[in-house]
Amino acid sequence: MTQLKGLGELDFALYISLISLYLQNPLDHVYMLYDLIYELDKTELYISGRGDVVEAYMLIWRGQKYSGIHLWNYSEDFKRLLKEALPAIIQLYRPSDLEKVAGALKEAGVEFKAEVYLDMVVDEERFRPYRPQEAVRLDPGRYVGEFVELKKAQGADIDERQAVELIKKRRCYGVFKDGRLVSITCRYVALPEVWIIGDVFTLPEYRGHGYGKIATSAITRDAVASGAVAYLHVNKKNVAATSLYAKLGYSILRERPWIFAPP
Repeated sequence: MTQLKGLGELDFALYISLISLYLQNPLDHVYMLYDLIYELDKTELYISGRGDVVEAYMLIWRGQKYSGIHLWNYSEDFKRLLKEALPAIIQLYRPSDLEKVAGALKEAGVEFKAEVYLDMVVDEERFRPYRPQEAVRLDPGRYVGEFVELKKAQGADIDERQAVELIKKRRCYGVFKDGRLVSITCRYVALPEVWIIGDVFTLPEYRGHGYGKIATSAITRDAVASGAVAYLHVNKKNVAATSLYAKLGYSILRERPWIFAPP
């Protein structure tokens, strides 16, 4: 009989099962393991399975205004939990689950938008660096004001305290022009096997000059030099970004549906 278990019921045998899932497929389960280790105070995990066999799980990270939800194999057991975790950005790992999750949201009267994202990866052998030495590793003791200004242009209203926390937590590189921080790329997650790269942003008036490519090259260099695979997500419609990553050696691993609820 299938059972639904939360973090409070996570015994040693079940924890070992989760680690085994990660070791079998780090790219599917990197968020789950990282959040259990480093973000436990912001994390909820619900497991559907039999005994110590994990058949599906719902990972909820509540570190921002929107919850980050990862559904690895959707189970009807998650329907109530899904509604309670909104608003959220929901990542699905099985495209066939899109219809089921969309149906659950419609049934709950929730407006949402579904988009297709590409998972792209590169390792040390395939990485093609592009002027990474021109990017600067951001230091919370020096670049807080510049980081706050760029994040505001990106649409994120953060103060200096939050900026310091983000720069300390993430490994960020920036490109400066005329004394101004014009482009950044950061590392969200780092485990020995996988680094997740994101927060790629260049000020609109400085686009088209390769600055995002330089910053992304710098953090990718660090990732693959550590022995990890560099892993990032990009909206399928964003052809320019996909092309940029491909020039650095990234290849498309798969397409996955993401749901924004509400849109």
